[in-house]
Amino acid sequence: MHCCWSSLRRFQACAVPSFFLPRVSAFKIFEIPYLFRDKAHAAKYPDSELARLFSSRIEDAYDVKVLAHFLVAHNVSITSTDKPMVLPEDFSGRYVNDDFESFAPMWMNVKPAKRYSIGFTAAAAGALHADAQLDTSIGMLQNNVAQKQYTKFHYATIAPGFYTFFYTFVINTDVWNNLTEAQRAGVQRAAHATQKLAVVNEEATAIHHIALNEALGVKLHMQTADERDAWRTEFSDKVRDGILNRSDNADELRAYIEMIEAL
Repeated sequence: MHCCWSSLRRFQACAVPSFFLPRVSAFKIFEIPYLFRDKAHAAKYPDSELARLFSSRIEDAYDVKVLAHFLVAHNVSITSTDKPMVLPEDFSGRYVNDDFESFAPMWMNVKPAKRYSIGFTAAAAGALHADAQLDTSIGMLQNNVAQKQYTKFHYATIAPGFYTFFYTFVINTDVWNNLTEAQRAGVQRAAHATQKLAVVNEEATAIHHIALNEALGVKLHMQTADERDAWRTEFSDKVRDGILNRSDNADELRAYIEMIEAL
């Protein structure tokens, strides 16, 4: 079951997006554009020392037992009404929904006419369509169909790794503490196997949703290596520096970023 941080203790077990665990502010680093070199690099995180460290932080902050970290989305979609977003300067003068507060420094040079912060639930309820000016939206590829973006946004640029979305699977400590050692071992084996399968599922999900968008008439642009380099140069360090500058533990976050880079 999917849940948010405020309801963790109401469920026996659930999966929660890492972005939605505000008591562990270090997860902000996952909002840095192109933090991971590619999907193979991102797939190393769930079994990494950093994931184990973050698991400990989550357990202390929320009184839960972390069982796994699932790679859910590596393919980000930038939808637009009238043309694909190819170069960083294509965002200039646009009305952009970018959702993350940490993206604000990203627009230091390339300046949208207006920024929006419309989350998944509001977007699924039609908020992306409510403002006639809004012409560009950044989000997970999977969201395009769920939010019926294809009825307004007829172009989509697929940017692998613009950010990477992980879910953390947790079990209530009251439940965990009442399991036998054999039961715990079985649950952990299943969670670890699912963690590995999640990488395969992410790829299958991306292929499925690319086909869905095409079938619905969306014109897709797959970001090239040169375009990725241009976007990374323009956006990545600005977001990274903004996160570090706003943090009370900048040195710690730098160390975490270095741990990811070393994977």
